[in-house]
Amino acid sequence: MNAHLFLDIQAIQTVPPCNINRDDAGSPKTAQYGGVTRARVSSQCWKHSMREYFKEHSVDSNVGMRSKNIVKYLADKIVALKPELSEQEALDLANKTLNNAGVKTKTNKGKITPVVNVLFFLGENQANSLAQAAVNNIKDKKQLQEILKDNPPIDIALFGRMLADDASLNEDASSQVAHAISTHAIRTEFDYYTAVDDLSTEDNNAGAGMLGTIEYNSSTLYRYANVAVHEFSHQLSDNKESTINALRLFIEAFANAMPTGKVNTFANQ
Repeated sequence: MNAHLFLDIQAIQTVPPCNINRDDAGSPKTAQYGGVTRARVSSQCWKHSMREYFKEHSVDSNVGMRSKNIVKYLADKIVALKPELSEQEALDLANKTLNNAGVKTKTNKGKITPVVNVLFFLGENQANSLAQAAVNNIKDKKQLQEILKDNPPIDIALFGRMLADDASLNEDASSQVAHAISTHAIRTEFDYYTAVDDLSTEDNNAGAGMLGTIEYNSSTLYRYANVAVHEFSHQLSDNKESTINALRLFIEAFANAMPTGKVNTFANQ
């Protein structure tokens, strides 16, 4: 695809009383815009929910997994290919293969299984190919890195991958997702609640076993995202059908995925 083609998505979405994305103090996130305080839901929060939607609804299941426990994940795939290996042998082989590819690992104090230094984004197909390379005793860094860059899952292609240890493994994101902000000013409210002690007696009944407050707000959010379709198509090897299916899934996820913060308290489905 030579032409520069962009997909823009905009939505106005009303959410009931909720606290779907909170800050370090537990308060719903906000932003100053237009001279007033508005409700805000971070792009990272909504992208996480979209990735979960991808996992449930992707047709080809080529969706990424982000974790520090990549060594164990890869070792399990190696054992599936070569069952005669012991668990420790598979862990050692997985660890060595990742190191050869430029992915640094460490073994935390008191642990025996190495972990990646930082959260690492890896696709299912990439992991399968890397496990096969490990079994085939491939040690060449260039070959191993090609495996980690080829056939990226849709969420890595859309949202990118950054590895400070080796920039050659980075993947530029073909999508941009804005922080959602309310179309109006909001004022955070407090839900004062009590919990009753079922075994309390009349003699020591102070009225409640505990007291607390939960901050919340209700707002109508403006949401925006885009995809550089030409770049996304290139990341998916210019496969027209795969690109169309993935874009359809992206639109569905944008519309249907909902962050789950405090969902049991507010049922903001």
